[in-house]
Amino acid sequence: MIGIVLASLAAVGLVVLGVGAIVAPRPSAAGYGLPTADPVALALIRALGIRDIVLGLIVAALAYRDAFAALAATTLFLILVAIGDALIVGSSGGKRRSIAIHVVGAVGLFVIWMLLRTEV
Repeated sequence: MIGIVLASLAAVGLVVLGVGAIVAPRPSAAGYGLPTADPVALALIRALGIRDIVLGLIVAALAYRDAFAALAATTLFLILVAIGDALIVGSSGGKRRSIAIHVVGAVGLFVIWMLLRTEV
């Protein structure tokens, strides 16, 4: 049950991050490790915001349905998204703080995934 609760919190976090990226792309770009004055980077941040909202809604729907196996699989895929984001930021010369945010997110998702696997 704790896995469902933590997954639900992660879903809320993803939606909040997504909304923040759409409403305030400059601070989101800075946190992501992208330039804050580049209009293309800001457009990318808004697109990532939409991605995060959709992913959060998927996780929320699966958590609501108590779909443990599907939620565990989705969480595993979200770990790959977080690792991919960290690698992209790192290979683009992003700051350590920005890379660390993605890595911490991946670790948190890994913990949720492990808990969900035990609840299946």
